[in-house]
Amino acid sequence: MELNRVTAEQIANEHYEVVIIGSGFGSTFFLNEAVERLAGRALVIEWGDYYPWAQQILNNQNSEFPQESTYLNRGDKPWNMTIGFGGGMNCWYALTPRFHPYDFHMKSRYGVSNDWPLGYDALERYYCDAERIMSISGDPDMATLLPRTMPFPLPPHKGTSADVLMKAAMPQHHFIVPTGRASAAN
Repeated sequence: MELNRVTAEQIANEHYEVVIIGSGFGSTFFLNEAVERLAGRALVIEWGDYYPWAQQILNNQNSEFPQESTYLNRGDKPWNMTIGFGGGMNCWYALTPRFHPYDFHMKSRYGVSNDWPLGYDALERYYCDAERIMSISGDPDMATLLPRTMPFPLPPHKGTSADVLMKAAMPQHHFIVPTGRASAAN
Protein backbone atom coordinates (compact mmCIF):
# COMPACT_ATOMS: atom_id res chain seq x y z
CA MET A 1 0.00 0.00 0.00
CA GLU A 2 1.49 3.31 -1.04
CA LEU A 3 0.76 6.11 1.37
CA ASN A 4 0.55 9.79 0.56
CA ARG A 5 3.04 11.09 3.10
CA VAL A 6 3.92 14.75 3.07
CA THR A 7 5.72 17.13 5.38
CA ALA A 8 4.17 20.23 6.91
CA GLU A 9 6.42 22.36 4.70
CA GLN A 10 5.13 20.66 1.55
CA ILE A 11 1.50 21.56 2.30
CA ALA A 12 1.94 24.88 4.11
CA ASN A 13 0.38 26.85 1.24
CA GLU A 14 -2.25 24.29 0.24
CA HIS A 15 -6.00 24.62 0.79
CA TYR A 16 -8.22 21.88 2.22
CA GLU A 17 -11.96 21.95 2.82
CA VAL A 18 -11.47 19.97 6.02
CA VAL A 19 -8.52 18.85 8.12
CA ILE A 20 -9.01 15.76 10.26
CA ILE A 21 -6.65 14.92 13.09
CA GLY A 22 -6.08 11.18 13.42
CA SER A 23 -7.15 8.28 11.25
CA GLY A 24 -8.98 6.38 13.99
CA PHE A 25 -12.55 5.25 14.25
CA GLY A 26 -14.18 8.56 15.17
CA SER A 27 -12.35 10.42 12.44
CA THR A 28 -13.74 8.13 9.78
CA PHE A 29 -17.22 9.53 10.37
CA PHE A 30 -15.99 13.08 9.80
CA LEU A 31 -14.10 11.94 6.71
CA ASN A 32 -17.20 10.16 5.41
CA GLU A 33 -19.25 13.35 5.78
CA ALA A 34 -16.51 15.39 4.11
CA VAL A 35 -16.39 13.03 1.13
CA GLU A 36 -20.19 12.99 0.79
CA ARG A 37 -20.81 16.72 1.22
CA LEU A 38 -17.75 18.71 0.21
CA ALA A 39 -16.41 19.41 -3.23
CA GLY A 40 -12.80 19.78 -2.27
CA ARG A 41 -9.90 18.12 -0.60
CA ALA A 42 -9.57 16.63 2.86
CA LEU A 43 -6.33 16.29 4.78
CA VAL A 44 -5.93 13.57 7.41
CA ILE A 45 -3.05 14.14 9.80
CA GLU A 46 -1.79 11.03 11.58
CA TRP A 47 0.86 10.99 14.28
CA GLY A 48 1.80 7.36 13.87
CA ASP A 49 2.81 5.29 10.88
CA TYR A 50 1.24 2.52 8.82
CA TYR A 51 2.26 -1.06 9.61
CA PRO A 52 1.10 -3.83 7.25
CA TRP A 53 -0.64 -6.78 8.93
CA ALA A 54 2.28 -9.15 8.26
CA GLN A 55 4.67 -6.73 9.98
CA GLN A 56 2.31 -6.36 12.96
CA ILE A 57 2.21 -10.15 13.39
CA LEU A 58 5.97 -10.56 12.93
CA ASN A 59 6.81 -7.85 15.49
CA ASN A 60 3.82 -8.51 17.78
CA GLN A 61 2.92 -4.80 17.76
CA ASN A 62 1.04 -2.41 15.52
CA SER A 63 2.79 0.84 16.44
CA GLU A 64 6.20 2.06 17.48
CA PHE A 65 4.55 3.80 20.46
CA PRO A 66 4.09 1.62 23.58
CA GLN A 67 0.38 1.39 24.47
CA GLU A 68 0.94 2.58 28.02
CA SER A 69 2.47 5.82 26.68
CA THR A 70 -0.77 6.82 24.93
CA TYR A 71 -2.93 7.44 28.00
CA LEU A 72 -2.80 8.05 31.75
CA ASN A 73 -4.24 5.01 33.47
CA ARG A 74 -5.55 5.73 36.95
CA GLY A 75 -6.88 2.21 37.43
CA ASP A 76 -5.70 -1.37 37.28
CA LYS A 77 -7.34 -2.30 33.97
CA PRO A 78 -5.01 -1.97 30.96
CA TRP A 79 -6.45 -0.28 27.88
CA ASN A 80 -5.32 -0.96 24.33
CA MET A 81 -4.76 2.08 22.16
CA THR A 82 -2.74 2.55 19.04
CA ILE A 83 -0.95 5.60 17.73
CA GLY A 84 -0.76 4.84 14.03
CA PHE A 85 -2.72 4.55 10.83
CA GLY A 86 -6.23 3.43 11.84
CA GLY A 87 -5.82 4.39 15.51
CA GLY A 88 -7.92 2.44 17.99
CA MET A 89 -9.59 0.46 15.19
CA ASN A 90 -6.43 -1.64 15.15
CA CYS A 91 -7.34 -3.09 18.55
CA TRP A 92 -11.15 -2.97 18.37
CA TYR A 93 -13.23 -6.17 18.40
CA ALA A 94 -15.99 -4.45 16.37
CA LEU A 95 -18.88 -4.93 18.82
CA THR A 96 -21.41 -2.13 18.31
CA PRO A 97 -24.21 -2.26 20.88
CA ARG A 98 -26.41 0.78 21.46
CA PHE A 99 -27.04 2.33 24.84
CA HIS A 100 -30.35 1.24 26.34
CA PRO A 101 -32.99 4.00 26.61
CA TYR A 102 -32.71 3.79 30.42
CA ASP A 103 -28.95 4.54 30.23
CA PHE A 104 -29.81 8.16 29.48
CA HIS A 105 -31.75 8.54 32.77
CA MET A 106 -29.46 6.93 35.35
CA LYS A 107 -29.93 9.55 38.08
CA SER A 108 -33.71 9.88 37.85
CA ARG A 109 -34.28 6.13 37.36
CA TYR A 110 -31.61 4.56 39.60
CA GLY A 111 -30.22 7.41 41.73
CA VAL A 112 -26.67 7.06 40.37
CA SER A 113 -24.50 9.02 37.96
CA ASN A 114 -26.23 11.83 36.02
CA ASP A 115 -29.02 12.00 33.50
CA TRP A 116 -28.06 12.91 29.96
CA PRO A 117 -29.44 16.21 28.65
CA LEU A 118 -31.15 14.22 25.87
CA GLY A 119 -32.72 10.82 25.50
CA TYR A 120 -32.43 7.72 23.34
CA ASP A 121 -35.06 8.99 20.88
CA ALA A 122 -32.98 12.09 20.10
CA LEU A 123 -30.04 9.91 19.07
CA GLU A 124 -31.81 6.97 17.45
CA ARG A 125 -31.61 8.24 13.86
CA TYR A 126 -27.87 8.90 14.34
CA TYR A 127 -27.41 5.34 15.58
CA CYS A 128 -29.09 4.23 12.33
CA ASP A 129 -26.84 6.48 10.24
CA ALA A 130 -23.70 5.16 11.95
CA GLU A 131 -24.86 1.56 11.59
CA ARG A 132 -25.54 2.13 7.88
CA ILE A 133 -22.11 3.70 7.29
CA MET A 134 -20.45 0.85 9.17
CA SER A 135 -22.52 -1.93 7.53
CA ILE A 136 -23.42 -3.34 10.94
CA SER A 137 -24.56 -6.95 11.21
CA GLY A 138 -27.27 -7.18 13.84
CA ASP A 139 -30.14 -9.19 15.27
CA PRO A 140 -33.51 -7.62 14.34
CA ASP A 141 -35.02 -9.09 17.54
CA MET A 142 -33.03 -6.48 19.50
CA ALA A 143 -35.71 -3.95 18.56
CA THR A 144 -37.83 -5.32 21.42
CA LEU A 145 -35.38 -3.71 23.88
CA LEU A 146 -33.71 -1.08 21.72
CA PRO A 147 -36.34 0.51 19.46
CA ARG A 148 -35.29 1.02 15.84
CA THR A 149 -36.60 3.09 12.97
CA MET A 150 -34.47 1.22 10.42
CA PRO A 151 -33.34 -2.41 10.21
CA PHE A 152 -29.69 -3.35 10.63
CA PRO A 153 -27.91 -3.14 7.28
CA LEU A 154 -26.82 -6.80 7.49
CA PRO A 155 -28.24 -9.91 9.21
CA PRO A 156 -26.66 -11.12 12.45
CA HIS A 157 -23.77 -13.52 12.55
CA LYS A 158 -24.48 -17.14 13.37
CA GLY A 159 -24.58 -17.56 17.15
CA THR A 160 -22.42 -19.90 19.14
CA SER A 161 -23.90 -23.04 20.68
CA ALA A 162 -24.33 -21.06 23.90
CA ASP A 163 -26.09 -18.26 22.00
CA VAL A 164 -28.53 -20.75 20.47
CA LEU A 165 -29.35 -22.23 23.90
CA MET A 166 -29.69 -18.80 25.55
CA LYS A 167 -31.87 -17.44 22.76
CA ALA A 168 -34.15 -20.50 22.97
CA ALA A 169 -34.43 -20.12 26.76
CA MET A 170 -34.83 -16.31 26.81
CA PRO A 171 -35.78 -15.08 23.32
CA GLN A 172 -36.74 -11.60 24.57
CA HIS A 173 -33.45 -11.11 26.44
CA HIS A 174 -30.67 -12.76 24.46
CA PHE A 175 -29.40 -11.43 21.13
CA ILE A 176 -26.40 -11.82 18.88
CA VAL A 177 -24.42 -8.64 19.59
CA PRO A 178 -24.29 -6.24 16.63
CA THR A 179 -20.90 -6.05 15.05
CA GLY A 180 -18.92 -4.07 12.53
CA ARG A 181 -17.82 -7.33 10.89
CA ALA A 182 -19.88 -8.03 7.80
CA SER A 183 -22.07 -11.14 7.90
CA ALA A 184 -22.75 -10.99 4.15
CA ALA A 185 -21.53 -9.18 1.07
CA ASN A 186 -23.17 -5.83 0.67
